[in-house]
Amino acid sequence: MAYLWIPPTGQVDVWCLSLDDPAVDVNILAGLLSTDEHRRASAFACGHHQRRFVVARAGLRWLLGAYLGRRPSALRFRYGPHGKPELDEVSAPPFSFNLAHAEGLAVYAVFGGREVGVDIERIRPELADAAIATRFFSPLEQRQLAKVDSIHWTEAFFACWTRKEAYLKARGDGLSRPLDSFDVVVDPARPPALLATRPDHWEAARWRLSSFIPAPGFIGTLAVAGVIRNVSCSPLRVTHWSPTDQAPGRLKTPKTTETLCHSLAAFRCEKSPMFSLRPPAYPPARAIFF
Repeated sequence: MAYLWIPPTGQVDVWCLSLDDPAVDVNILAGLLSTDEHRRASAFACGHHQRRFVVARAGLRWLLGAYLGRRPSALRFRYGPHGKPELDEVSAPPFSFNLAHAEGLAVYAVFGGREVGVDIERIRPELADAAIATRFFSPLEQRQLAKVDSIHWTEAFFACWTRKEAYLKARGDGLSRPLDSFDVVVDPARPPALLATRPDHWEAARWRLSSFIPAPGFIGTLAVAGVIRNVSCSPLRVTHWSPTDQAPGRLKTPKTTETLCHSLAAFRCEKSPMFSLRPPAYPPARAIFF
């Protein structure tokens, strides 16, 4: 099967989408969703949350349709035992994907490899609680957190949380795997890493982590099985959306209407632990990776 764009091995494409853009026509986007997705949307009691769910799922369909050269509404999904989505295709595409959302921001990761997980959180000091860290973080992570100064403690808390969640999402375990059964680097100033896994101690060597700032006030982490060679980040904006359900073969960015391959701004992540890129207004055209 011919695809429009397949990320090279080790490439991670990250896309950011505002879920609260008033210019988005939710009725058009709802037409892309399956019966199951409509059922899941209707389960939300709050209309605001329903809207965000519809936009996030339509964004996933539209984005994957752009990679595959398929109509977004024609895509079918299956779900793992703990809810991880996968494309339900006769011939599986040679890439994997994952999505995360927090408040009004959704992030999609498409990886030229087998397993990928992404998690984002809004940094909210009122939710960074020492009791939560004691309950869910491993003893090593708690000792690391205790060494972080008070100014950076909240950021370290959410760095640890997103690093753990991204790893669990990449594995497809959800919260079925105890959060204290593995250790990650907590200090946000240090390169992220999976330090140890228990009882399968060899598991840690399979994984690479990359943390990023998708928008001001947020923090996120990617987890992949294998090597991260490049990471790119681009926004999905309402101007990219076609009002008809066609295969979206091209993506527009603020500067170009080239094909998806050429619209990505690639950043090399292996040689530098931190990229000091100035984030533009929300939603971002680029992200800070470290």
